[in-house]
Amino acid sequence: MAKRITSLLMIAVILLCCGSCSGIKLTKFVDVTEETAVPPKIVFLGDSIAAGFGLEGYTGDDLYNCRSYANIIGEMYDKELPEDCSRVMVNKAVSGATSSDLLESIKNGDLDDALAGSDAVVVSIGGNDLLSVLLGIVRDTGYNYESGKIEFSETDILTAALDLLSLDSDIDSALDGFRNNLREIAAGLSEKTDGKIFIQTLYNPLEYFKKIKVLVNFSDDKIDTFN
Repeated sequence: MAKRITSLLMIAVILLCCGSCSGIKLTKFVDVTEETAVPPKIVFLGDSIAAGFGLEGYTGDDLYNCRSYANIIGEMYDKELPEDCSRVMVNKAVSGATSSDLLESIKNGDLDDALAGSDAVVVSIGGNDLLSVLLGIVRDTGYNYESGKIEFSETDILTAALDLLSLDSDIDSALDGFRNNLREIAAGLSEKTDGKIFIQTLYNPLEYFKKIKVLVNFSDDKIDTFN
């Protein structure tokens, strides 16, 4: 539509110019406004990534005063859209939530009010599904969170070795459960909103444990394949 209007305006200008033998005749250009649908209501669901856990200003009771990506998106809407275009950003993410937790909230109707009338739903979930598996191994290696060093004991070495032997199947099992939950989450959301549903890729919850590079790389490979 915009191209057609522009073409008509240009033709009108050319005809006016050609029709004037006494020189160039100026004409007044008219601004053409094209309305574009925007999502005035976006709902954010998921875990600590969406909630903004660990960011300055974050509290469990208030997710709207930290520099989470949800709040940054809201600021971008305010900055780039006209003042008369209202927007509502609803953040129902819960730090520590697993895909099972989110699925239960959807099925129980806990999110019905938030989802009503939403134009877009952004979901960040799944990291905690893997975290329990991976942190068990981190714990058994004797990893010290404060020093960032691994402090082995004989028992830890044996337990960690056994953990590593079952790691592949344990992660595959966790990812299979997450995959099934994700299908149900998408289906459940589709029943409760006509808005677009955006599912974020899964991140590696161990990416900061650089001292255990083998484990970090292993989980990276698994998660990359899943994504």
